[in-house]
Amino acid sequence: LFGVLQGMKMGVDHAIAACASLGRSLKIAGCGPEANKLAALGRDLGANVEFLGFLSDQDLASYYSRARALLFPGIEDFGMVPVEAMAAGCPVIALGKGGILDSMTASTGVLYCEETVEGLKNAIADFESRFFDSMEIRKRATAFSKPTFVNGFNAILDLAMF
Repeated sequence: LFGVLQGMKMGVDHAIAACASLGRSLKIAGCGPEANKLAALGRDLGANVEFLGFLSDQDLASYYSRARALLFPGIEDFGMVPVEAMAAGCPVIALGKGGILDSMTASTGVLYCEETVEGLKNAIADFESRFFDSMEIRKRATAFSKPTFVNGFNAILDLAMF
């Protein structure tokens, strides 16, 4: 079971094609203007893809906790979605560009550089050959938690004010 955020600007088509080619199921959470086009692509490729639509935070966390991995084939400035998945212990397979480079490590998932269906398929194969510790993944996500941010911000303020 792989989860993908449908609202991404790019890459969801790659996730559908890669999963179809590998015979993997894919659940896509979120809504976006490309939903009909992506659903048609899934049908054309015979993909085992389910479009979940909008999910509450609680439901999304539940999907993350049950997913084998979050597929994140797009580029974001920071990428809050992968951090949310990691907080649930879900490893991430992501395009290695943009903000994801700040949040992911080798222990939280697999990064790939080739922005193609083949690149993603290779990353999925790499992922499936490895073991990921959900507790270690959760621990990494705490580096981006609100308390960690507030404590760091307060430390900077203390230094600046004294």
